[in-house]
Amino acid sequence: SGVCAAMRAFSFPKGTVIVFDLLEAKVEGNALLEGPRKLIGVMAKDPGRYPDTGGWGYYAFGPDKKPLAIDPKACHACHQGAANTDYVFSAFRP
Repeated sequence: SGVCAAMRAFSFPKGTVIVFDLLEAKVEGNALLEGPRKLIGVMAKDPGRYPDTGGWGYYAFGPDKKPLAIDPKACHACHQGAANTDYVFSAFRP
């Protein structure tokens, strides 16, 4: 599928949108469980629109789904550590 090919290529095409939940982690009964949502993160690939952040636009929404004020350049500075995977930390797990 297209998703699998993009994850293997480590270069996402223009128009790619990645959405993820950032959840609190809770330890219960010797297991790590999903806790409440901290935020919804979004990355949108458009090199022409986001040339200063590796071609990615960064957005965040709170648990109430309202936009959060973030600094996309600060987001990208953290993502520099994943430059070899097109600035994406996640890995595809079939």
